[in-house]
Amino acid sequence: MKCGIVIVSGLCLCLCLLSCVGCGKNVQVSGKVTFDDGSPLSTGMVIFLSGSNQSKAPIEKDGSYRVGTLNAGDGLPRGNYRVYITGAIESKGISPTGAILGAPVELVDSKFTSPETSDLTCEVKGSTIFDFTVTPPKKR
Repeated sequence: MKCGIVIVSGLCLCLCLLSCVGCGKNVQVSGKVTFDDGSPLSTGMVIFLSGSNQSKAPIEKDGSYRVGTLNAGDGLPRGNYRVYITGAIESKGISPTGAILGAPVELVDSKFTSPETSDLTCEVKGSTIFDFTVTPPKKR
C-alpha cells in the first residue's frame, strides 16, 4: 500500500512540475499614465505592441494600469514594445437610455493614439514599472 501512495505522490509532483514548465515567460508590468503637468489620465487603455503580440490594460482613475495578456495582471513576454493609448475620451454623461450626452472629447493628443505615431516605448526585461507621460490635444 505504501508503494502505491509513493507512486501517486510522485505522479502528482511530476504533474505539478510539468504544469509550471513555461512559467515565468511573462513579466509583471504596471505603471501610471500622467499628463505633462503630473495629473493622471483617468480613463482609456494602454496598448503594448510587439510584432504580433498585443496586450492591453485599462487605465484606472488614478492613472495606474496593470498589464495582462490572457488574464488581468499576468504580464508581458520580454521584448521591445511600442505603446499607445486608446479610448481616452470624456463625455458630458450618459442619458437614462444609454446615449452619450454631448460630443465625446479626446483627452490626449492624437499622436499617442496610434502605434505608428506614438513615441512611447519600453523594453520589458523583468518585472518592472513603466510610467508614461502624455499631452492633451493641441488647441486649434
